[in-house]
Amino acid sequence: MKRPTRRTVLRGAGVALALPWLESLAPRPSRGQSAAPPGPFVAMSFPLGTCDYWRPPAIGSGSAWELSPVLAPLAPVKPYVSVLANVGNYGPFGGHVEPSNANLNAALLTCTKARVSVVDGNGNNPLTTVGTSVDQAIAQAWRGQTKLDSLQVGLSTLDSYTDGLPAPCSRTISWRSPTDPTYKLVDPQAVFDLLVSSGATSAPVPADAPFAAARRAANKSVLDFALDHATTVRGRLGQADRVKMDDFLASVRALETRVATGVAGAACQVGARPAESYRVGMVPADYDRGVHADLMVDLVVMALQCDVTRVVSFMLDDARSQFPYDFLTERHFTATTSTPGTTRVAGSLVGLAESGTNNDGFATCNHWFVSQLANLCQKLAAVPTLEGSMLDVATIWFGSEMHGPNFDALDLPIVVVGKGGGRLKTDQFVDFGKTARATERLANLYLTFLRNVFGLPTSTFGVALGGPPPNGKVPPNAYGAGTDPIPEILT
Repeated sequence: MKRPTRRTVLRGAGVALALPWLESLAPRPSRGQSAAPPGPFVAMSFPLGTCDYWRPPAIGSGSAWELSPVLAPLAPVKPYVSVLANVGNYGPFGGHVEPSNANLNAALLTCTKARVSVVDGNGNNPLTTVGTSVDQAIAQAWRGQTKLDSLQVGLSTLDSYTDGLPAPCSRTISWRSPTDPTYKLVDPQAVFDLLVSSGATSAPVPADAPFAAARRAANKSVLDFALDHATTVRGRLGQADRVKMDDFLASVRALETRVATGVAGAACQVGARPAESYRVGMVPADYDRGVHADLMVDLVVMALQCDVTRVVSFMLDDARSQFPYDFLTERHFTATTSTPGTTRVAGSLVGLAESGTNNDGFATCNHWFVSQLANLCQKLAAVPTLEGSMLDVATIWFGSEMHGPNFDALDLPIVVVGKGGGRLKTDQFVDFGKTARATERLANLYLTFLRNVFGLPTSTFGVALGGPPPNGKVPPNAYGAGTDPIPEILT
């Protein structure tokens, strides 16, 4: 069997040693190595679906697939990306639903239909019941292990129309319980103050930080085996090689000390408090949503790097957004690429979405949403951990509540980024329409996260409304709650 290279062995172990002959001391993969503890979970949503330029041209993995024009900003992190097509959220509704925006948004992370009841005789105080969202299911399993169980942020500075349903159906994706929406923070100063008050400081992550013990144990087992192996081999070496071996042992022992004290990870980086303060209906005349997004991405990275929380939901905008995206310069899209134009995007996001599947303004907004995901992922990839980078342990879900201008939830635009501690398969485009199942349920995707990535004893996720309608136009697998993990995304 071919001997593993030093680079391969060290990345698998999550350590950093540089000796030219380390290959002879490498532990076998079957001993002392295990998947890393699950890292952060981030759910990032954008509204109103996407355009014709979203889908990659061909299914495959590695060099056999390439990003579409809308997904092109993800190129720097493509090895961490899985694009999923024909994932739907029909289960909660028994088919297509109207009004679609608020209903589908409420079900986006819950896979449960919103129900509204009135709690007094005058028709006041409606009570909205949805379901516990996937991010909160993870946060509740980790409750008390970080200062904040979860963090909810967003960019919405305009209260758009809510389809006649209660505001939480449109303005949040995160639900702690069926009746408890977790409202997001849109003010960068408020997010910064919350993180600092919760313990974010410019210092290394402490040794007793959540998950630190598990990470130290996993990596120390590798170091122990390497030391045992090296000691055994040393007795068989000549004098010159013994000198090299002693240098190696000193390096390993130094790293072992770093792992044991918990300082091998990156320091928590706390910048200056943002000068900008934005609130719904209260923004300066020169407000730039691009600046707002950059601030929020930096704050999310700060929250995760400082281990203040490990669960984040991030709404790039509310459902049925009436916000004008005229801060963007329109791009011209073709089937294979996009190029910058010279004019500004004109109209609200919902107006652009209703103008058709191939208009450049709507596609430009989609491209910008993906750019925010790419910005977050690149910054997480730059945060070192014992396993490589934060993107090696993270699970990032990115998607929208509807397919696009057809306002339907059968084929949602979904991207998963991050390796989930080695549990998630990446660098691929999977179209479930080309599998025997013909489609896949969004609830099954979340069940895969809960059960297979985060190790939770979850048997089902979401609530199904009846069975498939009798017309037979939609594959039967589109209906039902989440009951089966998705093998195509697991290692």
